[in-house]
Amino acid sequence: MISKLKTTIWTMAIAAALSLCLAAPCAGEVTEKWGENSNCNYTGVYEDIAYINTGTPNHSTGVNQLGRIGDNGAPRLYRSLVKVDLSALNSLISDSSQIISARLYVKKYPDTIDYAVTVGAYQMKKYWFEDIYDYATPASPNDGSTWNNQSHLTPTAWHAAGAHGSNDSRAVPDGTWTWPAGSDSNWYSLEVTAGVQAQFDSGNHYGWLLMSMDEGKTGNGQSRYYTKDHGTASYRPYLEITYGDSPSHVYYSVGTATGDLKNGSPTVTISGGTATFSVAQPDNVGVGDVITYNTSSKCYISGRTSSTIYSVITATGGTPAD
Repeated sequence: MISKLKTTIWTMAIAAALSLCLAAPCAGEVTEKWGENSNCNYTGVYEDIAYINTGTPNHSTGVNQLGRIGDNGAPRLYRSLVKVDLSALNSLISDSSQIISARLYVKKYPDTIDYAVTVGAYQMKKYWFEDIYDYATPASPNDGSTWNNQSHLTPTAWHAAGAHGSNDSRAVPDGTWTWPAGSDSNWYSLEVTAGVQAQFDSGNHYGWLLMSMDEGKTGNGQSRYYTKDHGTASYRPYLEITYGDSPSHVYYSVGTATGDLKNGSPTVTISGGTATFSVAQPDNVGVGDVITYNTSSKCYISGRTSSTIYSVITATGGTPAD
């Protein structure tokens, strides 16, 4: 029997104005971690520059064990750069909409700060160079990014010193965390879902600029944190991503008729997601219509090849049993 159901979501061709395709809910969600922390699923993917700063604007710190963010009131401004190679996502998902959430986690070093400091993660718009230096001016053949330069060896200056010009990084952060005044060594995290989705779509894994949103205040607002080069692996930062399974498209009719639409008394053979009728069916049989076979089994038409051959799926987007 072929019929249209009141509870369905896709109509046949003659009622195309009412048609709608919805993705089925994800069958499951997976949370995994990227970084050099001992808890990570994907390693060898995290890069950072512990800090660039106004005091030594041509120095870089690609392998320093402690990063610095904030304004120490001297005044000397410190900012960090982090990025994660997300290539592994290409084999896990097919669309950025499957990325449900992404958070960057950082463990604070127990420095004392005079006021609460809000740190923002600003998507970078261009490539930058992680170097091999603890605290030095980059030298050939090893390039590095500094406060003044995107590339020190070229040299190529940032659009604005500090990597926060309009051509360097986005004006609004993906997310923020706030370090409270005083001293602590807690873990802090911020939302970077938009950035991970954008990087998945573009394939450019430029990462984020981590910058205090309280630069210029009086007193010490600079603190250190543990970088990916710290000797204790469990202290290192990491990126946590939750993603969903690939959605399946399912088709149901929005028609209200419940009568049998088939022509004649055909037999139907279902094999590998294709239904073949022994008798040609009417033109008004198509996508979304339900086929009842073997007395109570049901499948749904997802495509029409001819009047006798149709693609069919289950109610959850799977392949019907033969």
